[in-house]
Amino acid sequence: LSALVSESEKRGLGDPLRKAAVGFCFGGGNVLELARAGADLQAVISLHGDLTSPIAAKPGDVKAALLAVHGAADPAVPKAQRDAFEAEMQAARASWQMLTFGHLVHSFCEPEADVPGIAEYDEEAARQSYRLIDQFITDAFAGHVVRP
Repeated sequence: LSALVSESEKRGLGDPLRKAAVGFCFGGGNVLELARAGADLQAVISLHGDLTSPIAAKPGDVKAALLAVHGAADPAVPKAQRDAFEAEMQAARASWQMLTFGHLVHSFCEPEADVPGIAEYDEEAARQSYRLIDQFITDAFAGHVVRP
């Protein structure tokens, strides 16, 4: 994150005061780890990402507003993991939201996903997810997300 921010500032790209991280699958787990580590971000969005971590966030650790988007039938992130993530974020007093698409499995935002019952692209869910990403980041930058 620091390398990206440094390069952005060197090149005059973006606004260094407004930072968000978005990740899909493995990257979704990575951006959640950034949030758990207290990274200076306003928004973190994980799409069909890993929700588990060897270290649970504690109150005050998570500074970013979080959005996790998953499929209800995702074999890589079963309901028990979603429930554990919810409990962790509640205990950490994080600002978090989760959207679970009914019936969808893993990788629903990735057009190349084609493993029936495990990882399947869904055009409508992908379209809705991209709109959610945009709106969530816009709201987080404006300070319009639910805070505990």
